[in-house]
Amino acid sequence: MIDTLIGQPANDTRLERFEGESTSLAAARGKRTAVFCFSTWALGRGQLPLWQELSGRLPGDAEVVGVAAEVEGERWLRGYLRDAKVKFPVLIDRKNIVGGAYGFKAGPNVLMFDASGALAYRRLYDASLRKADCRAEIEGFLLHRRTPPVRAVDPSLAPKPGSQEASAEAVALYLRGDLKGCRVPWRRSIDIDREHWISQEQLWVLDAPERFHPFIDVPWQNEQLAAEGRPVCACEVEA
Repeated sequence: MIDTLIGQPANDTRLERFEGESTSLAAARGKRTAVFCFSTWALGRGQLPLWQELSGRLPGDAEVVGVAAEVEGERWLRGYLRDAKVKFPVLIDRKNIVGGAYGFKAGPNVLMFDASGALAYRRLYDASLRKADCRAEIEGFLLHRRTPPVRAVDPSLAPKPGSQEASAEAVALYLRGDLKGCRVPWRRSIDIDREHWISQEQLWVLDAPERFHPFIDVPWQNEQLAAEGRPVCACEVEA
C-alpha cells in the first residue's frame, strides 16, 4: 500500500492547547515535528514519560507535540501530564479532528512532519517508543535528520463515513451539558463503525470512569464487548 497523505501539508484546524493559546499542527512549520496522539483513557498514556525524555534531548530544530483526544478537556489530562512532568505542548482534540484528517479512530499514533510542514511519516495504532523499530524511526528523524521510511497504512483503519460526524454531534451535545442526549449520536457513531474506539471509550468513561482512572480495566472492557458479541481487545499492558 502507498500512503497517499505523505507530502501533504499539516492540518491547520486550530485546537485548544493545554495551558496555552489555541494553535494547530501547521503552526509547527519550521521544525521537524513528531506528533504523539493519545488519550488518557487508553493505554498509550503510559508513554508520556518516554516522550518527555525524548523531548528533552532534541536539538532546537525539532520538537514533540502531543494531541490528546479528550472530550472532557483538561479534567483527566492535567493529572497525567503532571505525573509525567510533560513540558512539550499538548493540544486537546475534543472531536478527533486530527484522527479524521489522518485516518485513525483509536491509538496510540505518531505523525511526523518535516520542516516545511509536510507529512513525512504516519504510524497508526501501534506507535510506541517502547518498540525498537518505532523508536529508531522517530529518533532518526528528530535527532539525526534521517528521512523516515514510508509505512503502508491500511485505509480501513480510518473512521467510516458518518461515524466522525455522529461523534462530533455527540461532543457538541456533551459540551452543552446534555449528558443524556449525547449518548444517542455516540451510539450511532459506534453502530456505523464498530471500531470507532474514541466514541466507544467515551461512552464507557461517562458511565464508569473508575474503570479507566487511575488504572485501565481491560478485562471489564472485554466483558462489555463480549456481551454485545463483539471481538475483545487484545491489549493487556501499557502500549
